[in-house]
Amino acid sequence: MKIYWTSFVEYDLPDFTLAVDQPTKLLHNIEGDIKNTLYPRCGAFNEHQKNTFVVRSPLEYSLKIFPKEERWESPDSQHVENWIVLQDFNNRCVQLKTGILLFSETSVNVTVSHPFLHHTDFTRHGNILPGTFNISKWIRPIQAAYYFQPESEYSFKVTNDTPLAYISFDTKEKVALEFFQPTETIHRVVQQCLMLKHTRARHFSLKEAYRKFEQHRSKRTILNEIKKQKRFE
Repeated sequence: MKIYWTSFVEYDLPDFTLAVDQPTKLLHNIEGDIKNTLYPRCGAFNEHQKNTFVVRSPLEYSLKIFPKEERWESPDSQHVENWIVLQDFNNRCVQLKTGILLFSETSVNVTVSHPFLHHTDFTRHGNILPGTFNISKWIRPIQAAYYFQPESEYSFKVTNDTPLAYISFDTKEKVALEFFQPTETIHRVVQQCLMLKHTRARHFSLKEAYRKFEQHRSKRTILNEIKKQKRFE
């Protein structure tokens, strides 16, 4: 199955698109002691993880969070302000932007999950909350919801190689990632999807989002933009 991907940064942010790397297969990126065990050769493990990819941070920054005081400190404040949504201290959750945008012509769900085989300063302080949506029925940049431990304060450092999350595609077919350029038209459609949640006080369901996406023929618009690029490659 072909999955289209690109590096995506909102227009009002510094353009770090060249810093975003293509997600890499988890089975090719197992690190540490577990790499030398029998576990990576387990058939059940390989079957489960065959379409799982590692998403790494495009930027390097350090961050100290004071949950009870609802504030943070960082010598890299510009990166933090632009790439982390620090809005829910009471529920100990922050949103980490990855710069990854995915789309598929064929209906398939992508699931974002915790990078459980990568033990870093980042993963020791919290977990990525899982989330799933269909990347042929909805388009938005991948974000990792980071749920941190109930400590009075803590700090961590993220390098531009730190695994932020895993993404898994719910298909038995072999997944191949193919790059596309985010055109002005694609930017517009993505922005429309991002703004939908701000149109009402209540949360909207994915079913409702999918209906809006189909109603406005957004899938056809994006697919046409991608296909035009591929004709000239």
